[in-house]
Amino acid sequence: RVIVDFNSPLAGKTIVYDVKIVRKIEKTSEKIMALLKRRIAGLAEEAVKIRMAKGTVTITFPYEYLATEMIQYTLLGFIGDVKALLPEVKTLRVVFEFVREAPPEEAGEQKPEQTSEALSQ
Repeated sequence: RVIVDFNSPLAGKTIVYDVKIVRKIEKTSEKIMALLKRRIAGLAEEAVKIRMAKGTVTITFPYEYLATEMIQYTLLGFIGDVKALLPEVKTLRVVFEFVREAPPEEAGEQKPEQTSEALSQ
């Protein structure tokens, strides 16, 4: 038999923190990125595109982020944050994007040359 006490030694005590404000986030896009990073651990800022126009924000993620554990609940929490904290955002779109890259050309493989006849048609 094991008895475990989950009560913190600080339970019921007043805790006082000293904080230093380094900078205030003013831009909506920065606020959105901060909220995303709060919800998605290890989010690579350079992989996410945030576009804003007339109250509509579109956030585009690479499709690989669909494999993030519990992504649907994470996004629901994020949307709740946006609703509560960013009244300037009227519409929020979340897109997962797959882009097929062109295959590299084979070394030695040449494109067929166009003749003057083909160009004139």
